[in-house]
Amino acid sequence: MIIEYGSEFDFNANSPYLETELQNNFSDSVLLRSGRDALKLIAKHYSGENRKIFLPALSCNSMIEPFRQFKFNINYYPINENFTANELYIEKNIGTDDLLLVNDYFGMASLEDKFLKKLKQKKVKIIQDVTQHILHYKAYHADYVIASIRKWFALPDGGLLIDRNKEIPYKKLVIENEHFSQIRKIGLKIKSDYLSNGVSGLKKEYRKYFLDAEKYINEIEDIAMISNDTKIILEKINFNKLGQQRSENAEALFNQLSPLKQKCYVWKTIPKSPLYFPLLVNNRDIIQQKLAEKNLYCPVIWPIDEKARLISPFSRFISDHILAIPCDQRYNVNDMKKIADMILRIVE
Repeated sequence: MIIEYGSEFDFNANSPYLETELQNNFSDSVLLRSGRDALKLIAKHYSGENRKIFLPALSCNSMIEPFRQFKFNINYYPINENFTANELYIEKNIGTDDLLLVNDYFGMASLEDKFLKKLKQKKVKIIQDVTQHILHYKAYHADYVIASIRKWFALPDGGLLIDRNKEIPYKKLVIENEHFSQIRKIGLKIKSDYLSNGVSGLKKEYRKYFLDAEKYINEIEDIAMISNDTKIILEKINFNKLGQQRSENAEALFNQLSPLKQKCYVWKTIPKSPLYFPLLVNNRDIIQQKLAEKNLYCPVIWPIDEKARLISPFSRFISDHILAIPCDQRYNVNDMKKIADMILRIVE
């Protein structure tokens, strides 16, 4: 048996959290193939000549490409040092009928309701990305709530869209296409075999399937519904039990990594059920590689383009220093102690 921390889920990772009865999960959502399909659906609905979208400078490419695909004028706004959006910049530059995407970084609200109400008076359409805290998000004055759900569970695919005003005729705009799901499903199953049986050659094989799936989703332009395989799994996951394990793991890391608190912590207090445990570290890429050599895989999130780096120095700093430590439901508090020990031996 092989023990790894982080990286893609394996197919069996959901097993401790599956119930026999249906759980009524995401019943208010349009379930799609991916989070970027949710953004493509919004972009397609609002596409038009010279249409503008304002995105946080701290945005990964998968958040930007859907709007490029539908010929939006892409604009970035700066992020403040407390991870809030720069309200003055937005208010000065955003216009009537423009779109605004807000990202609640690590579970922290980036804009206040009072400001969002003001924007809605200008007929700005507001999109809230809750991928970072999907189990406990607060839906404020957003027209649309979107998330990537395959980052949270062992799923072949998955994204969601909540259209709060029921404005988008999504059934006319989406198709059924399970190619992405089928590729990833094979990868998930091979990874389960790899972890259970310890056949080292399987690692290269499952990674190829995940990379092929990512290449496909990056290139495909259609908008697709979630696969039937994923819907069946989602309906049975106990979110409360799963979220509790994430919360316990995050708290364990918060305590175990306390020697790094002064210079590396993003949080002052721990949000419920986070996606990752974020650290800010110097020599990030070197540290990431050293941890990977110990089978601890910490993703780099939000690589940003030059335009975004120039408009927001803080976003540039975060993009260059952020390291996302896994604290998900595959692991327990004892695992977090082992992870913390690895990190403390490497991060100065």
